[in-house]
Amino acid sequence: MRGVARRRIAVGCVLFGLLCAPAAAAGSYGDFSGLTAFDPPDTLTYRNVRDDGGGFGAPLAKPFELVFAGGSGIGASCEACDPTGVEASDLVRLDIELAGSLTLAELDLRQTFDYFLSVDEPDSYAAHLVQTNAFLVVQEVGFQLVDPITLAFSMTMRPTNNGARFEQGLEKGTLEGRLVIDVYDVLWRSGFRLPGEPTRMSLSVETTVQAFAGPGGFAEIRTSSRAPVLAIEHIAWHSVCLSCEPLEPLPKAPEPSTGLLVGLGLAGLAASRRERSAPSGPSPPGSR
Repeated sequence: MRGVARRRIAVGCVLFGLLCAPAAAAGSYGDFSGLTAFDPPDTLTYRNVRDDGGGFGAPLAKPFELVFAGGSGIGASCEACDPTGVEASDLVRLDIELAGSLTLAELDLRQTFDYFLSVDEPDSYAAHLVQTNAFLVVQEVGFQLVDPITLAFSMTMRPTNNGARFEQGLEKGTLEGRLVIDVYDVLWRSGFRLPGEPTRMSLSVETTVQAFAGPGGFAEIRTSSRAPVLAIEHIAWHSVCLSCEPLEPLPKAPEPSTGLLVGLGLAGLAASRRERSAPSGPSPPGSR
């Protein structure tokens, strides 16, 4: 029975490339341009990008997106690891800085995970768990420092299929996670009434995966090799301050002489109309 389990583990590693790779070291990667559709001075920059565990890896800046695909990935696997299971996690942190008249409207975070489960014993089990949390901290509003405003979010994971059972006791599948943060809407719903647009904020994303398996069981969950460990897409546009827009100039008052002439003309027209509208009667006697 043990040999069957190990053969199934080998099958899972071949299918997903889930062989235990050496853990990458933590890294600090510097600054990256957000590559918006606008020209300087209207820019968005990801600053101080750092990876605590090396699983996310160095990012690549693409149009409207920052992609982490160069790390070792984040994964956990175990064989008969009941009851505590095996856990792995990693944390990526960065700052988002806006310049000019840009405002950050939305952040869209995406991840993909592959899992493999194997059970040999009738009463045994194999399971996985994945959780990604994000924290957004507003640090500047209108280029002025403010007391930090912290917002917390959790990514929703959905299976792309119901799991493919290709042999009795074996299952594989894919999970896709997505988290959309509407920055202005979240601040408004949280009760914050800011005097301007957020111009600097920090973002941290932490992913934790867990694998559980009873006797005769094997479980593995890992970020997919067919997709980035994490992709961050941003939507930024020009902010509009209605109170800052120049008002239309009021029409100038007419000169006193012009006003007097206009008034005299109107009075003359009124008198002429009264004369024309006066009723006509019989001529007085002796008018012939």
